[in-house]
Amino acid sequence: MVWSDELQAFAREYANWEGPATGCITFDVDFAPDFMLDHVLQILARFDAPATFYATHHSERLRELASEGRHEVGLHPYVGAGT
Repeated sequence: MVWSDELQAFAREYANWEGPATGCITFDVDFAPDFMLDHVLQILARFDAPATFYATHHSERLRELASEGRHEVGLHPYVGAGT
């Protein structure tokens, strides 16, 4: 993958990387409300950066993300304490 200027700027600003050859951005959503997902998506869009979101819960926003095809949505199982 060749990194676009935008993606390199994202890496410099948020990860302190200089010239990475490749990378992956993942998020554990862990019951985050949709407005927080939208905030993260705005940052990613600024840099044209795709990401994978690991979800612990159902969310209409996550369902939309999965259907749009830009980002991946995966399962992050949640097992409560004592189970």
